[in-house]
Parts: sequence; structure tokens; C-alpha cells
Amino acid sequence: MSTLDRSVAPIINPITNIRWPDTEVVRLANGIPVTIIRSTAQPIVQLEVINRAGRIMETKPLAARTAAAMLKEGAGGMTGQHMSEQVDYYGGSLSTNGSLDIARAQLFTLSKYEAETIPYLAAVWLEPDFPEEELLLLKQNRIQKLKESLRKPDTVSYRNVTELLYGVDHPYGYNSSPELYEVLSIDDIKKHYHDTYSQEHTHIIATGNVTDETLSLLDSTLGQVNRNYQAPPYVSPNVGTATGTHSYSLGDSYQTGIKVGRRLFHRRHRDYAGMFILNVLLGGYFGSRLMSSIREDKGYTYNVFSSLGTLVHDGFFYISTEVDHTYAQPTIAEIFNQLAILRTTPIPKEELLMVKNYILGHLLGMLDGPFNMSQLIRSYMVHKIGKEDFDHLHRTVSQITAEELMRLAQQYLQADDMVTVIVGQ
Repeated sequence: MSTLDRSVAPIINPITNIRWPDTEVVRLANGIPVTIIRSTAQPIVQLEVINRAGRIMETKPLAARTAAAMLKEGAGGMTGQHMSEQVDYYGGSLSTNGSLDIARAQLFTLSKYEAETIPYLAAVWLEPDFPEEELLLLKQNRIQKLKESLRKPDTVSYRNVTELLYGVDHPYGYNSSPELYEVLSIDDIKKHYHDTYSQEHTHIIATGNVTDETLSLLDSTLGQVNRNYQAPPYVSPNVGTATGTHSYSLGDSYQTGIKVGRRLFHRRHRDYAGMFILNVLLGGYFGSRLMSSIREDKGYTYNVFSSLGTLVHDGFFYISTEVDHTYAQPTIAEIFNQLAILRTTPIPKEELLMVKNYILGHLLGMLDGPFNMSQLIRSYMVHKIGKEDFDHLHRTVSQITAEELMRLAQQYLQADDMVTVIVGQ
């Protein structure tokens, strides 16, 4: 029997089998498109109903997120508890949520019980009751959680970054507050729902053991709604680009929260793929430069990362960490030092190859199984991109050079374009 030599690293084979998932699209009677990702490996169906009814569409702050959360709190004369118990009885789960750009409802169900569970999905989407007592309870819970979060430097620093980049009057910039929740009424929730939940802005993703019976059930329920709504055009925030350092005190905070960032662009921008790679190298995985320098070498923090905040109409880049107060300024100095290195020094061949392999492995993981594929499809659908953009990202990862990445750093990672937020004592 041969002995494994653990002193020799395993061979890294090139990843070549990255391919956009096979899907098909059908339309319900009212025109709602259904993207189907078929798999008979398990007797399970996942259904996601997605609508562009997020915060970007609201006319009253917090109405979008609250309306999405309340969809399952009572519908068609049934209580939220009853619907939850019934779906659970059949081995399924039903959830709803909202984000800056979309609202969605999701049903997991065993195939043999889809006739019993799909009507509950349709009810929360088509016939929400929006009970006023549930709104009062939700507001109390949200206000309490918010007060707890506002004691955390990481939360407060993130909130201040979005306000500085987009402005407090823009849907992408404002933050929740007890005062905004207090003035939110059930009429605001109903208005948002009736103004934005139309078939024109709805898409369904059906994943798993999807049969003709599944589609027939969707057509007889969700396919019968006819609501028309013309979304207003997106208006870019009319604010100056925030830069410089902004400090905030939390009094008795044990750590200092740090955010360094800038507005950037949405995923349809020509430089998004290159910046995606540059971000991973800088702070997007455990072996990144920020982790190697600020955590491993200097020991300033347990975790530091960079991220691309991608929105349908916009985007931003930011670096985030929490450190002991005494390390705040040295950490910020090292962050800007790492940005300067990217702007002035080509990335070594071995490091770039490692990052490329990591990203390709990540892309491959997104295609591992139908339910991972559905998350990929949903993400691309929300951002109004598709197969061509996925293929472009794949090609860019494979072909981009160190010189091109340095050019992107010089264009988008200049120190003068950054805003620094410090939240601590």
C-alpha cells in the first residue's frame, strides 16, 4: 500500500466545465414568466415568486420591506399561524422577504403535496390581509432589534456609509429608525402592495421535480391575477460623492468599527467583472491581502474583508473591519497602504493564479445542484443580466492580466475617492 506524502501539495487541475444552467421558460395565462430548472433527483419543488417591489419602488420609507414581511401574516381570511402550520404539516416551508430592489415569496414543498401547498403561496402573494395588529407587533419587534443593533459599531458604521454615499433621502441611502417605524401605517403598507405587486414585474423560478401538474397549479392560481402598474423611472441620487474621514462615537463601545468605501456601479457595467476579481484578491476570501496583512501579519483584527455592494441601479465598494480602539488608525493606514500597492505594483503570477482558481471554484459551486443554480438564476435575473454576462465573467477570470487589474485599481481605488467611517468611543 502506497503512503501519501503530505509534504507535497496536490495537483491543481484546471476548471473547465463551467456552463450556464439549462433552463426553460414558459408563461402563465397572464404572461408571468416561469423559469424552470428541472431535476428529478429528489421529490421536492422550490417555487420563488419575485417582484420588483423593493425599497426602490416605495413612496413611504420602510413600506416595501414591511409589506414583504407581512405577506405571510394573514391572507385570504386565513391567519399567518394557520398557513404556516398547514404548510409545515405537509412537510414544506413558506417564507417572504424584501430587499432594496425586490420582494419575494418562497415555497419548499414535497412534490406529492404541491396541490395542497401551492394555494398558500398564491394566497400570500395575491390576497394578503395585512392585519393591523400584526403591523403593530412587527413594528415593536423591529424597533427593539434596531435599538440593540445601534449599539454595535459594525452596524452603525455600515449605516453611515450608505447615508454618506447616497444621501438620507434616497432609497439606497436612508436607514430605518424608530421614528420611521412609528409613522408607518397599515394604509402605507396596502398602498405599496397595490401599487407595485403586478404581473408585469413578477417572475417565478420553479426548481426541482417540476411537472406539468406543477405548472397547471401555478397557472390556475398565480396565473389568474391581472394587475397593471407602470414603474416610475429610477432617479440617481443627487448628492455629491462623499469622501474624507467621518467619526462617530458610541460611548461605551468595546471596539471601533471601520468602513472605507466609495460608490461604484451596477453589475451591467463593463468593468464589473474585473473589479469582482480585484475585490476577491484584496479582501474577498480568507487568503486575501487584507486578511494576510491586517489579521495574519499585524494581528489587528480577527476579520477584515472587502465587498462589492451590487444593486440593480447602482453599486458600491467597501472594506470593513472591527478592531481595538488602539489599532484603529494603524488599521486604516494599512488599508490605504494595500490600496496603494494594488495601484502601483503588478500582482505576482502565482497569487493571481490562486485567486483565479478560487473564483472559478466558487463559480463551479454556484452550479452544484439545482437549488444552487436557482440562486444564481435569481441573482442574475434581479440584476437584469443573464448567460452572456456569466460567460463574460468566466472569460474575464480566465484571461485578465495583472496589468489590467492594476489599471482598474488606479481608476477605482484612489485614496481621494474613498470615504472613511470610524465608529467607536
